[in-house]
Amino acid sequence: MLSLAQSGDPAAAIAMYMTVSRHAFDMASDTLGSLTDETVAKARQVSLRADSTYRRDQRLIIAAMVVAACLVAATILYITRSVSGPLLALARGMHALAAEDLKVHIPFTQRDDEIGAMARSVSVFRDNAIALGRSQRRLVEQAAALEDTLENERLLTSRQRNFVTMTSHEFRTPLTVIDAQAQRLIKLKDQVEPAELSARAERIRGAVRRLTVTMDSLLNASRLFDGEIAYHPVEFAPAELLRDVCQLHRDTTRSADIHEEFSALPAIVTGDPKLLFAAIGNLLSNALKYSLPGSPIQVSARGEGSEHWLVSVRDHGIGIAERDRGHLFERFFRGTNVARVAGNGVGLHLVSMVLALHGGTIEVVSREGEGSTFKMLLPLRVPASEAGSGVKRPS
Repeated sequence: MLSLAQSGDPAAAIAMYMTVSRHAFDMASDTLGSLTDETVAKARQVSLRADSTYRRDQRLIIAAMVVAACLVAATILYITRSVSGPLLALARGMHALAAEDLKVHIPFTQRDDEIGAMARSVSVFRDNAIALGRSQRRLVEQAAALEDTLENERLLTSRQRNFVTMTSHEFRTPLTVIDAQAQRLIKLKDQVEPAELSARAERIRGAVRRLTVTMDSLLNASRLFDGEIAYHPVEFAPAELLRDVCQLHRDTTRSADIHEEFSALPAIVTGDPKLLFAAIGNLLSNALKYSLPGSPIQVSARGEGSEHWLVSVRDHGIGIAERDRGHLFERFFRGTNVARVAGNGVGLHLVSMVLALHGGTIEVVSREGEGSTFKMLLPLRVPASEAGSGVKRPS
């Protein structure tokens, strides 16, 4: 048709177009329409399948994303609980140990992995730190105890030195009296009158008695400290014992002004009369020693209730300094205001030991410069096996 048209025969071209070409065109057009319809249908089917596949794949992708998110969350949770959490807990434990908190609990020591090994290492470190702390505390306590012991030894040595000095002075005074009177008698042997001889002999005897009392006190104290004196409670008359104590000190101290009051005293009590004689004698000796010559001393005793008796020794002497009252009954201790008075510092310690044996107590009431009162409370009946409860410290 195109050739005819180009060759100048349009009528033949038109005739052909209207016949053969038209038929071919119509068939081709119909075929193209069918193909188009089929293609559109196929495309629609493919589109539907693609859409269905997309929706299915979208669900799968979403499901995969959810699964992946769960896996990630589970992984994170596992890492947090099994790795990072234990590591943080161990780190906190190490910080607590660094802050000297040795009571911190170390977890995860039972695990078999590396974290368990780390936890066990931290636990061993904590145990070692605890052991080291205990050792340090023991060392500190031992050092403190050693310092206290050394201080006590220094104090005891100082007191023993003072004891020797004072004891020497106590012996020297009566020995000086004896020597002086003896020399005087030797010089005046041809001129001495009987009355003067008697007076000088009495001075010598008084000095000897004073020396004897001092020696007996020291020896009894030493034996009692060493446990060599036995404790033998028996029945005795307390008034008679107290009178003997007072009379002894009248004999040894010429200026003694001792007043007795025993009217309300039980007739018979039990105890060790020798030890009680020494204890009461020490109280009376101190009262005379730390008072002015001729100053009155009151010695009284009475029943105290139905089970005790009370002995009181009161003086008007120099009294006891307040800072010294807590140490009165310590061995070799002497008050700060008695430097000019001879003494050995064992008398009141002996008193406390005797009272402990009898189950008695002692109370001290004193005011510096006004005098002191010592009150001994003793049981009326003392079993032979009883060891006392101790001494009440001064008030």
